[in-house]
Amino acid sequence: MFQKVLVFALANIRHVQNDQGFNSLGEPEIPRIVLEELIANALIHRDYFVSAPVKVLVFADRVEIISRGIYRTT
Repeated sequence: MFQKVLVFALANIRHVQNDQGFNSLGEPEIPRIVLEELIANALIHRDYFVSAPVKVLVFADRVEIISRGIYRTT
């Protein structure tokens, strides 16, 4: 699941050229290591008692990772 989410995120964010050649693939606007850490945290620290998926939303100006927390009623 981790690899699928990482590939999805990397495929759908912008890539910038920086100091690379014109025909290069470019580097992801959000570094790969940052995405790896965010996705791993969302998957590891999710609440397994709540049957809700971890959602990864890619927008033009941001990436949102939604992991349901603990629902407590008082």
